This record gives sequence, structure tokens and C-alpha cells, in this order.
Amino acid sequence: MTTGFVSWFLSLIVLVLLFLSGYIMKNSVSLLITGKRAQGIVVGMDSSSRSATDTTKAPSLSPLVEFVTSEGEHIKVHGRSYSIKPSSQTGDEIKVAYDKSNPKNAQLLLWGEFPLGPAGLLLGFAVVLVMMWMGGILISN
Repeated sequence: MTTGFVSWFLSLIVLVLLFLSGYIMKNSVSLLITGKRAQGIVVGMDSSSRSATDTTKAPSLSPLVEFVTSEGEHIKVHGRSYSIKPSSQTGDEIKVAYDKSNPKNAQLLLWGEFPLGPAGLLLGFAVVLVMMWMGGILISN
């Protein structure tokens, strides 16, 4: 009885973790697969609104990229990840993936812009739970 309950409980947790990982990556992967591509130029840096109040700490920055859609519309977007030392500088060219119906929801095609950290953490935890579940099956009668 206990083994069955634990198995179902771990299965439910793994499914929830997989769902959450997919939800976190949904927009980025969707734009990567189906989005239109454009070449953009970093025109500046966007400062995070969550900066510390301490003046000795450097603010977190994200590239501000301007690109032109296939319809000729000029769009400025900032990256989704902020860091003290961004991977690109003003003047760099960056590829952008955007949705034709909503070009302001664009994804910079840089490794640092994909939410691999949170999704990877959830997927790693799901793998650990699956291993525990499999170990429990192998140990049980």
C-alpha cells in the first residue's frame, strides 16, 4: 500500500515539474522554432529596476536591441536576463526572433537569454525523483 502511494506521489511530482519546465521555456522555444528572424544592433543597455540601493554595487544591465521587421517597422527590445557584465556591447549585431503579430515580444538569440537555469533546475530535480522512484522499485519486493 505504501509503495503504491509513494509511486503515485512521485509520479505526480515529476509530471508537475515537467509541466513547469515546459511552461518556463514555452515562449522562448516557440519563438526559436516559429519566429521570424531579423538582424538587430545593440543600441544601448537597459538597467534593471531591481537594482540595489547601495551606490557601490553596479546595476544589472541587459542589451537594448533595435531591429527592423519584415514590414519595415523599427522595434526596440531589451533582453530578458540582466547581469552586471552583459555578453554583448553597444554596436554588436545580434540575431532576433520575433512573432510577426507581436514583434515587441522578441527573443534575443543569445545563450544567456534562454531560461535554462530555472528550467534545468526543475528538470534536474525531476530526474532525481525518477531515480529515487526507480531505486524504490528495484529495492522493493
